[in-house]
Amino acid sequence: MKPNRSSKNHVSWRGITLLECLVYLGAVTVILSLSTAAFYRCMDNAIGLRRNADDIVRALKAGERWRDDVRAATAQPKLEQTDAGWVLAIRHGDSEIAYQFVTNALLRRAGSGSSWAVALERIKSCQVMPEQRQHVLCWRLELELDAHRKGPRLQPLFSFQAVPTRLQDK
Repeated sequence: MKPNRSSKNHVSWRGITLLECLVYLGAVTVILSLSTAAFYRCMDNAIGLRRNADDIVRALKAGERWRDDVRAATAQPKLEQTDAGWVLAIRHGDSEIAYQFVTNALLRRAGSGSSWAVALERIKSCQVMPEQRQHVLCWRLELELDAHRKGPRLQPLFSFQAVPTRLQDK
């Protein structure tokens, strides 16, 4: 039904249209606000996922380097307890590579006179232990990374095992 321009309902008809526009504007504002909040939540989750993936890659590279050092050992590695924690000394011919865990970092030293270099940062805990298998002595490095968030969905735990393969005859 078309409104008659000369009738009194003409003013109320414009008012209803204006009211509908305000309702639509409010609905669009709510939808845009919710979609913006969802976008930023997804972006934060993507940043967290990338950060966790980078931590996993760093831990795998450090663990593989430790495994390479243990495999290339020419003598059985020696685990020593010090005031600062443990030190694993790995003999490579005439030189020695050492690993040490200090507060939140795994350190590596190539050569007895050189300084310690950071092999892996942001570590919650780290342990090195020998395990006697049937005929070999296996070494295990266990790492727990420090989580970026409270209550992570996945606990960042890693376990690396290696056996010295180039031991010299006793």
